[in-house]
Order: sequence, then structure tokens, then C-alpha cells
Amino acid sequence: MDQPIHEAEGSLLRLICLETTDAQLRTEVMARLRGYAFRSVEHQVLFDCLQAMPPDRAELLRELLPARLVRAGFPDFDLAPFVDSTGEHRGLSAQEVQELCRALTRSELAEHGSDRKEASKPRERG
Repeated sequence: MDQPIHEAEGSLLRLICLETTDAQLRTEVMARLRGYAFRSVEHQVLFDCLQAMPPDRAELLRELLPARLVRAGFPDFDLAPFVDSTGEHRGLSAQEVQELCRALTRSELAEHGSDRKEASKPRERG
């Protein structure tokens, strides 16, 4: 897995999970990532669970997320890196958040573009 992409996904998910994140910023990030296919299965499952929760009720995350992750088949999911308020996400500006969102969606477009190119190449007969 591409490490910078994995780190960008994690940073944005931490931002979404924090109670201190502005509700408007959380909603914007959720909207921008709605169609994004996370590279990490754990990240995708966490995002899917977050989408099912009200974005303006961050205080419910610590209470509701563990049960939702268990129902999604991830009983041992370690939420600490996402809900701990001492991580590197505290230094993210709104502009940095937008850049991370753009980087992820660009990486996905590039990946799907290369898949299409491969699919459209004529196959050699052998």
C-alpha cells in the first residue's frame, strides 16, 4: 500500500473522529470523501461507520463507534489512534485538509485511469 496515501487517509479520519473538529469542517471532509474508495479496509469500514452517524454529534463517536465496528465485523478495531486528541492532526489547517482530500481523490483518479488504460490495451495472443 502506498504509505503517503495511507497516512493521508488516517489523518483525515482522525480529524473526522475528533470531538474538537469543527462540525462544518467534518461535514465538508465527509462529503469530499463520500465517493472515495479507501485503500485500507480498516479505513473504509471506519469511514462507512462514521457516515452512518450524525456529523454534528462528535461527542457520540466514542460511545457509538465501537458497537458499530463490531457489527461491521471488526470487534478488535483499535480506535485510539483516531480518537486520541494528542496526534499530529491538531496542526492541520483547513487548507491542508483540502489538499489531503484533493491528493486522495487525485490518487484514486490516477489509479482508475491506469486501470482503464490497461483494460483498453490490445491483448497479445499467445
